[in-house]
Amino acid sequence: MLPDALRFADSVGALVMGSGTREAQALAALYGGRTGAAYMAATIRLTELDDIDLRTCTTPSAVVVPVVLEAARRTNASPAQLARGLHAGYVATARAASGAGGIEALSRGVWPTLVIAPIGAAATSAALRGLPPERVRAALRLGIARSVGRAGAPIAPLPSRWWLFGESVAAGIACAAAAEAGFTADAHLDAPFSALFAAGGDDDCGWISQKAFPTARQGANALVAFRALMREEQLDPQQVTRVEIEVPPPCVRVISQPLDTANRLMVISNAGFQFGAALFAPEVLADVDRRGPFPAEVLAFAPRVSVSPSAALEAAFPREWGARVVVELTDGRRLERTQRTIPGDPDQPLSLDDVAAKYASLERALLDDAFAALTDADALARTLARLE
Repeated sequence: MLPDALRFADSVGALVMGSGTREAQALAALYGGRTGAAYMAATIRLTELDDIDLRTCTTPSAVVVPVVLEAARRTNASPAQLARGLHAGYVATARAASGAGGIEALSRGVWPTLVIAPIGAAATSAALRGLPPERVRAALRLGIARSVGRAGAPIAPLPSRWWLFGESVAAGIACAAAAEAGFTADAHLDAPFSALFAAGGDDDCGWISQKAFPTARQGANALVAFRALMREEQLDPQQVTRVEIEVPPPCVRVISQPLDTANRLMVISNAGFQFGAALFAPEVLADVDRRGPFPAEVLAFAPRVSVSPSAALEAAFPREWGARVVVELTDGRRLERTQRTIPGDPDQPLSLDDVAAKYASLERALLDDAFAALTDADALARTLARLE
């Protein structure tokens, strides 16, 4: 299982990288700073660099890590206490996510991570506060009562989804505070989140996948496959005439939406744009802000990429978010590659060196300290000082 310390360091990297985006700058102005849980949660999530639970299409780190960071700033919690809170939050989000509808919920306009945000934040904050079991249950039920699932379409330039998500995480912290003060909630709220209250040991969080670059996870396997073909076959970008992508049916909608270059989220998720960038401007793939203007070759290539559903790949979904890529060349050849897993998936976890490569523009010492922050008070203090 991926160490919690690595998840924490990865999330700190995403927070710093995301702070330069236009959305994060607007959030900082709204909140009057960059250190509150709502700001940090929204900023980590909007990067599309945060980790993802493949089983449920939820992104736990953006829920859990901001709660831990805010507690570290505002209390005298030790690294060991923070580590317990982080782990409790990951376990709770894994359990709650099963009741949020998973990736199928997206087709109904429900954002599963928005559903679980107040629940996971409440669980994390309750653990950090050291609440007894009955108060933890109250915090979770209050979190369920605060859950919402619909954020609407991501309308440029400042989609409301990031503000809604950050506020949902902040609401979860408030739920834990209310539970600590003695407020209760109806046990009938438990369904469909009964797994939260099940007796037994830890849940396995081994479904969590890391991202090596900012992208919608639904298209990441296809892009990795495409770049591997280009490298292995030593292809010139001008040789590529078109690309066909097949992915599991639930993944099609996210990566095939029309390209709107004014909408940062669409630029990150649209498969055609991603492939065009891989061919003609690979540095764009590492750019979280995606502000443009973009090279003409990238935009011209985007319509040459088609996306279709694959029943064969669906058979292994969501255990694998596989992709099949067929590349047509000017000489008539058709090259094909199927990519079932990618670096960062549970069977290929990223190392700290991989995370450092992912955030190559950041000072390595920041990531080293963040990695050690859950066991070393000095490293924690340095991490917080850098974030300030």
